[in-house]
Amino acid sequence: MSMPDKKYFEIKKAFKLWQKKYYNFMTPDLISLDIFDNNYLIELSRGTGINQNIIFGVTVINWFYDKEKKQYMFSVNHKEELNRCITTTDNTEMHANNYFDEISNKIKVWK
Repeated sequence: MSMPDKKYFEIKKAFKLWQKKYYNFMTPDLISLDIFDNNYLIELSRGTGINQNIIFGVTVINWFYDKEKKQYMFSVNHKEELNRCITTTDNTEMHANNYFDEISNKIKVWK
């Protein structure tokens, strides 16, 4: 689903502020973000595990615009059990990107 660039960048900016408030200590570095008109977004992030290995996280987020507060609101979507931590293997980043694309394609058709 396409979204006007202005709206996309407004949501992305609001999401980054939300991330600072609700810090993702496992995978804090945002790599990719897909935002959909159906009030979902998916983020791919990266961090360092307890053994100093690189790990990736794929998280599905619900978003909506709160008219009273005049701001975008976000919450982690736990219903679909699609969120995943991907730990180090020879092709960890490739697996993380592939999973991100797979979940992104699923979310595009959600109502």
